[in-house]
Amino acid sequence: PIRIADCDPDLTAYRMPRPNRDYAGSSHSLPTLVSSINVSDTGITGGDGAVMRERDIRNKFCVEDINWGVSWLSPFIKGWVAGIPDCPRTGFDQGVDEHWKRDMDTNTGRFLDMVAYPDSFVNHAEIDLALEWHRQNWSSTLLMSRHNTKPRGNQRPGKNWGGHPRNHRDEVLMLEEGFIVEVHETPIERPEYNRYVPRIPCFLRPAEKFDMETCLKIYNCEVETGLQTLDSEPLAVEDFEKILSTAQMCGMPFIVATRGSARYLGLTKGNLSFSVFRQIPFTEKDKHGEILGFAFLSPWQPGLAASSNSSSRASAKMHVFVHPLYRRKKIGFSLLDMLLTTVSDRFSSQTGYDFIDSDDSNVYKNSAARQRQYYRLYISYMVKHQHRTDDKKLEVEQKAHETDLVWVKKMLEDQLNFTEIARYKAAHRSPKGREGGVHWLDEVVFEHTCRFDPREIKEDY
Repeated sequence: PIRIADCDPDLTAYRMPRPNRDYAGSSHSLPTLVSSINVSDTGITGGDGAVMRERDIRNKFCVEDINWGVSWLSPFIKGWVAGIPDCPRTGFDQGVDEHWKRDMDTNTGRFLDMVAYPDSFVNHAEIDLALEWHRQNWSSTLLMSRHNTKPRGNQRPGKNWGGHPRNHRDEVLMLEEGFIVEVHETPIERPEYNRYVPRIPCFLRPAEKFDMETCLKIYNCEVETGLQTLDSEPLAVEDFEKILSTAQMCGMPFIVATRGSARYLGLTKGNLSFSVFRQIPFTEKDKHGEILGFAFLSPWQPGLAASSNSSSRASAKMHVFVHPLYRRKKIGFSLLDMLLTTVSDRFSSQTGYDFIDSDDSNVYKNSAARQRQYYRLYISYMVKHQHRTDDKKLEVEQKAHETDLVWVKKMLEDQLNFTEIARYKAAHRSPKGREGGVHWLDEVVFEHTCRFDPREIKEDY
């Protein structure tokens, strides 16, 4: 037989690990020498496929005659060889049928009898409908679906935020005949509407001249009671009609939010953009056609003679006003979303609302065909100025004025890609004659960039 000594191995070519003798859990690894010697002529089994016995291994490799060069390794190898059991000879020719379906006894080398697996069948006993549904639908897919819809993070218990609501009921598992276990699952409630869907049934559309009277009432209400207008006295309907005509002449969008549903108007032509999300249903009690809010763009800094073709013609200012009774219901957010969708290449709409334009105007399409091109958009928010004071109570009251600004800033920056760029302190004053006196106001300006590079706008624009 081939002897390892005849191979004249160079042990210096092999780097064997040195165990840490101070570590109680350390063990000596087998040397890589034997496994690296080419003995492919016969392998670890004999030529007839039989497993070699201990004495064959000893005669073939003659491990006792090898000078391993390490005093502690030789007894380890000898102990490993001595622990090899006498392996029985085995083979497939044992006079059994379908040996591939049988296990083998590792002590005797003989095939075991095939294990009989009885056929399973469905229990046809009458059970309730809930259990029958459970038995027919129970699968790994259902388990994964339930795992993925469990509340996580800061979600409230019993809430599930992905998908549509479904009916929940206690499920019953029949483990054995006559033994029933009831599994009580916590009902998972899902939000009925997407977070970006307006909470009042409405849709958006381009403004018309007959809408200006209602828009005027919303704006004058803010003039008389709010802080978000530059005018200190109410405007006339002619003023708003002029604003609309200027916007139409300059190719700038003017949008209104109208109570009702656009999905039942039967429109088939025009710029029709319907949300993929379910909308709040419109009922007969609602006032169809009522204007809930409006938004439009105007030149950012027109010329001294109010020219719309000034040096800032690629910039615009956004104006958004919502009826006081319908604020914080995603109407103002939808108006802003639609304006940005119309003019910005760096904004992805949340598409929580319906928009219709039966005239199919290019003004309300984000394309090169529209009349006006934009690079920057600006929007302002007024907040009461914080005066210097040593009065702690007054200081706390003035800090409370920032509450609405924090909410507005989070919405603009986190969801609409705006950035706060300036705060002009005490730049405005509230109208005179109001209850509570006159307030100095700070103007906080936010900016939205519509394009990645201003050079994308044509030079002849």
